[in-house]
Amino acid sequence: MDKSYLQYLHFSYTQENLKQLETIENDLKFSHFDSQGALKLGLTVLDVLKQYQGDIIVQITREEDQAVIFQYIMDSKSQKNIDYALLKRNTVLKTGHCSFWKLVHDVVENQPVEAIFADADCMPVGGAFPIYVGENHVATLAVSGLHDGQDQELIVKALCQYLNKQVCEFTGKLF
Repeated sequence: MDKSYLQYLHFSYTQENLKQLETIENDLKFSHFDSQGALKLGLTVLDVLKQYQGDIIVQITREEDQAVIFQYIMDSKSQKNIDYALLKRNTVLKTGHCSFWKLVHDVVENQPVEAIFADADCMPVGGAFPIYVGENHVATLAVSGLHDGQDQELIVKALCQYLNKQVCEFTGKLF
């Protein structure tokens, strides 16, 4: 990923924003999740996508064996988007939280932008979300293709629809 643009980025998040993300993650835990659930969730993401303009890739990885159990790539997307989804997923694996959480956390901790994006194997932006059954991280949902935080927004809306739940609103800017 070309990081020459980092000098132009400025983020402003608070401890309250971090707590909001953690509450959203906690509220979107599953009671059960398997490959049938992955299929239904992937189709839910594509259904919610109708509210947006743009194409995406959707990938759900079972973390027990790192198998991709759902993947859909829209016609205008390419390997680059799959690579971005993987980098976002890596962020989830390193933190145990959604990929956007890492960005918000590091801003709250006053990390410089260069440090936030220093790990070439991770992409701490919205677009990947851990699927927990109880306290077990069983899968990761990753989306790539939208802009300005809409990958994160899409995921949360799809999870809310799939789980028939409402969550608190994230009051910070998504990107």
